[in-house]
Amino acid sequence: MDCDETNSSVVFYINGECVKIESDLEDIVKLKESDTFAANYIKMMVDNNFIEIPELKSIERLYEDGSISDIYNSQKEPEVLKAESEWGAPETELLLNKYNHYIRRVGLLDIFKTKKKMWMQIAEDIKAALKISKTETQCENRYKTIMKRKKKVGGVRFRVNRVSEEEG
Repeated sequence: MDCDETNSSVVFYINGECVKIESDLEDIVKLKESDTFAANYIKMMVDNNFIEIPELKSIERLYEDGSISDIYNSQKEPEVLKAESEWGAPETELLLNKYNHYIRRVGLLDIFKTKKKMWMQIAEDIKAALKISKTETQCENRYKTIMKRKKKVGGVRFRVNRVSEEEG
């Protein structure tokens, strides 16, 4: 098997074996940029038998400089990359706080060039702070769901940032 990456493919070592994933450009960019996305994408491919292996034990990324990064190891951190479908209060609160903090920094001359990059950062922040893996799409969809609910209630305003007793 040819283990060289192209513009439409990315290479990982899954359980020590070279696996070349070919997809559309958008997915390839995400696979190259986000370890969380890559681990969840590969896990989904294994679960749906697109990649045939008996058990997913490890995923490693090979960089252009020849270095290898362990992005998933079932022995070390199975709970870290577990994609939670349910949103609890802590991750929702963190999502809203990060959104309020980052949304002002989206623009061509700012930290985040696109909202997509902002959502990717929010997903990484949730993983780092709470050890719960969420994709940028899950974060964006959760935010949109909250805003729809707020709109249905009649625009009841709520505050995301906590107010100290001195301010209140």
